[in-house]
Amino acid sequence: MQDEIAGLIAQNLKLKLSDTLRAAKTVNPEAHRLVLEGRHFWNLRTQEGFTRAEAAYTKALEIDPQFAEAHAGQADNYQIRAQYRLLDGLGGEAEDQKRALVEVQTAIRLDPELPEAYAAYAYLLHNQGKLAEADQYYQKVFALNPNYAIAHLWHGQLLDELGRLDAAVEENRLACELDPLGFIILDRYAQHLAMVRRFEEALAVNERAAALRTDVWMPNLGERALVLVALGRANEAIEVARSVRQNSSSWPRWTADADAVWVLRRCGLPQEADEYATQLLQTLAEKSYVRGFV
Repeated sequence: MQDEIAGLIAQNLKLKLSDTLRAAKTVNPEAHRLVLEGRHFWNLRTQEGFTRAEAAYTKALEIDPQFAEAHAGQADNYQIRAQYRLLDGLGGEAEDQKRALVEVQTAIRLDPELPEAYAAYAYLLHNQGKLAEADQYYQKVFALNPNYAIAHLWHGQLLDELGRLDAAVEENRLACELDPLGFIILDRYAQHLAMVRRFEEALAVNERAAALRTDVWMPNLGERALVLVALGRANEAIEVARSVRQNSSSWPRWTADADAVWVLRRCGLPQEADEYATQLLQTLAEKSYVRGFV
């Protein structure tokens, strides 16, 4: 009866049940709490969030060095922080990438059936450009846990890079269905909707993502400005672009500044766009990706 009820619930929620049943294991409650804390701060996608996530995972591993989930979480934190630092030209990403690999390998050694560990490894391979190999590991993740939302998000990015945009959008949609309160998942879904020119939907999802934060996240704002231009809402797009410029100390920025420059020019303000671009080129780090976009 319990199995039947569980099956009906899963069917109604449109969730997939894994064929793999994992044996129960004993976990230190405090270490588990710290892993949840680490995930919370990691999901903020801020410099302070990454730092606090690292501290939480480190404490968890001091309590239980064999806790595979903590190693996998630390790997995620290192590599996402590395990616953000790379995009904004802050440096230090190579060290974090090396740390991430060590943590991934440790997590897989400690628990060869841990989906979070394989997702972290898939994303690491993905960022090294080994897309076919990364895809194999994403499929392993889905075999172990088809409901792991962040893996669907990352797999969607891989499909995007392969030019399979419709499939990428579907993966992002599924990730949002599995984790409707995941800010970064919603934000990236909005980006993919814009890529396939579903602009009204993109704007709605972008605003949903923004509503989950208490601060302003610059990439979200830059994407919104682009979508507003595509919808012909020039005055609103200008207002958002200027907001990006006014929030010059907010991090991360990614292409938000370049987006804002483009929007201002597209909306008939070339002088303001040129002034903004000139200011940026005087202040951006030499190796910043943003410099290239500007």
